[in-house]
Amino acid sequence: MSYTVLNITQEGKQQDITQIVTGLSWGGDVREAARKLSLSFVYGGDDYTPKYKPPAGSLVVLLNDQGAELFRGIVWEPEITRGVGSITCFDHAIYLTHNKTTYKFVNMTPEAMIKKICDDFGIQAGSIVATSITLSKLILREQLLWDMIVIILTEAGKRTGKKYRAVMKQGKLTVEEVGKQKQRWVIAEGSNLINATYRESLEDMRNRVVIVGDKDQVLADLRNDSLIKQYGMLQEYKRESNIKAAEAQVIAKNLLAELGRLSQEWEIEALGIDDVEAGQMIEVLEPGTGIVGQYYVLSDDHRVSNGIHTMRLALDLQAVVATKEASENE
Repeated sequence: MSYTVLNITQEGKQQDITQIVTGLSWGGDVREAARKLSLSFVYGGDDYTPKYKPPAGSLVVLLNDQGAELFRGIVWEPEITRGVGSITCFDHAIYLTHNKTTYKFVNMTPEAMIKKICDDFGIQAGSIVATSITLSKLILREQLLWDMIVIILTEAGKRTGKKYRAVMKQGKLTVEEVGKQKQRWVIAEGSNLINATYRESLEDMRNRVVIVGDKDQVLADLRNDSLIKQYGMLQEYKRESNIKAAEAQVIAKNLLAELGRLSQEWEIEALGIDDVEAGQMIEVLEPGTGIVGQYYVLSDDHRVSNGIHTMRLALDLQAVVATKEASENE
C-alpha cells in the first residue's frame, strides 16, 4: 500500500513531498492528548535532490492509496542534518497541552464546558457526545486545557458509568463514548499476526473502595470479598467534595468494577491496518498465548519501511481512557 504526504504552509501553498520521504511512522495512546507522526526525508545532498524542509507550524496530511486521511497535524520539530531531514508532527490536540488558564463552571453540562474551552482558544469543535447530566460546580485553577477536558470527562464518567474520550478528527476536537464502534478488524495467527506477548500484575488492583466527604465522613464503603480473600486487601481511598451519599455509592460502585481486576497487558505486532488506532476495538485470534477475543487498543505504533506497513498494538480487555481528578480545593 502506498501513502501520500502533503505539506501545506501557513500561506496555503500545498506541496506533495511523498517522493522525498524515506521513513514514516505514526501513532498515539488513549492516555495522551495528541497523536504523533514522524518522518524522515532526503535533503539536498546533490544537485538533483531538492532542498525542501516543511516549515515549523505548517500542516502535514497523510493519506492512504484510497484517499482516506490517516493523520492531520502541525510540524512541531523540523531538523536538518547533512543530506537528511526529519520532522515530528502532532495533531491539533497539542495546543491543549500548551495553553493554561482558570475556569469556574456552574450548572453546566460537560459538553457545554468543553465547547466553551474550544471557543475561547480557537480550537475547532467537532461532534461532542451528550452526557445528559449537569455538574453543579467545577472550578479548575491554572490547569492545562487538556487536563481540564480530562477532568470534565472523568467527572461525567463517574456519574454515568460510561467512558468518554477526546480525540482530534480532521483537525476538530471530537468527544465520543468508548465502545460504540461498529466495524472491527481481525488479527489472526497464520494470517496477519507477526508476534504476541501477554503479562499480568496485581499492581493496579483495588478490591475495596472507600469514599469520604469534606469532613472525613464515610459516604461509601464497598468491597469485593472474593477478591480480598484471593489477593489480600487492596484499598482505594478517595475524598469527594459537594456530593451526597447516594452519589458517592454510585461512584464507588463504578470504581470498584473498574479497579477490581488483575492488570493484564497484551501486545501484538501485525501487518499494518491503516484504520486501527488507540481507542478502537479489534479481534485477535492467537491461541498460543491465549490472546483470543475482542480487545481495546491502548496505543498504536504504525511504521512503514521498505514499502511494508507493520503496527505494534498494546491492548486491554476493558476500555481505558485518560482520567484525572479535580484537586480537593477545586
